[in-house]
Amino acid sequence: MIVRGTRTSLARARMIRSARRNRSSKVLSGSSSRNTSSRLNSSSRTQSTSNTTQTKKIAMYEKVQKAADELQKVAKSLVELGKTGTVENTDKTDTEKTSDVQTKEKTQEEQKKEMITAVKDLVEQYNIIYEKLNEIGGSVNSVFTSQLKKLMMNCEDDLKKTGVTLNKDGTLSITAKTLENTELSTLKEVYGKSSGIVGKLSEKCESIESNASSTIDVMNRMYGTQTYNKYGYGNSYYGNAGSWYSALG
Repeated sequence: MIVRGTRTSLARARMIRSARRNRSSKVLSGSSSRNTSSRLNSSSRTQSTSNTTQTKKIAMYEKVQKAADELQKVAKSLVELGKTGTVENTDKTDTEKTSDVQTKEKTQEEQKKEMITAVKDLVEQYNIIYEKLNEIGGSVNSVFTSQLKKLMMNCEDDLKKTGVTLNKDGTLSITAKTLENTELSTLKEVYGKSSGIVGKLSEKCESIESNASSTIDVMNRMYGTQTYNKYGYGNSYYGNAGSWYSALG
C-alpha cells in the first residue's frame, strides 16, 4: 500500500510538472507572437511615416518647380513690356488702331496696368519659391535661398521705389498704393530690362527649377510616387537615381 501510494504521488507530481511546462510554453509562445506582431506593426508604421514625409517633400518640390517656371514667364513678360513703345491715348481711326496693334504699341495706362499686375505675380511666385525652399531645407536649398536674398538686397533701393520691400525673413511684400503710383518709366527701369533684377532672377529660377525637377525625379524613382512637370503629371518608379543638379552653377 505504501509503495502504491508513493508511485501514485510520483505520477501525480509528474503530471503537475508537465501541465506547468505546457502552460509556460503557451505563455512564452503567445508573448513571442505578440512581440513579433508588435515589431511588424512598428516597422509598418515607421515605413508609412517615412513614405508620408517623402510624399510631402515631393509635393513641396513640385510647388517650387511650378512657381519657378511661372516666375520665368512673368519675367519674360516684364522685359517685353519694357521694350514696348507707347502711343497717346487719343481718339484714333480704325486704321490707326490697327497700326498700333501691328507695332505692338500701347498707351501708357495700358502698359502700366500690365506691369503692375506682372510685378504682383513676380512677388507672389518669388515668395512661394523662397518659403518652400526654406521649409524643405538642405544644403542646396540653403544656397538657393541665400542667393535669392542677396539678389534682392542688391536691388533693395530700386525695389522700394516701386513699393516692394525685402522682409527680414527673405520674402517680399508690396505696398499696393506705392506700386500703383509708380511712374511707368520707373517700372520699366526697375523691371523692364533683361540685364536688371528681373533677368537675374529669371536666370536663378531656371537653376532652381532644374534642381527641383532633378530632385523630384530622384525621389520618385526611390519612392514610386507621382510627379509634376510643366507638361502635366506622370508616374515614375524604381530605377537609377541619377545625379543632383548643382546650385552653384
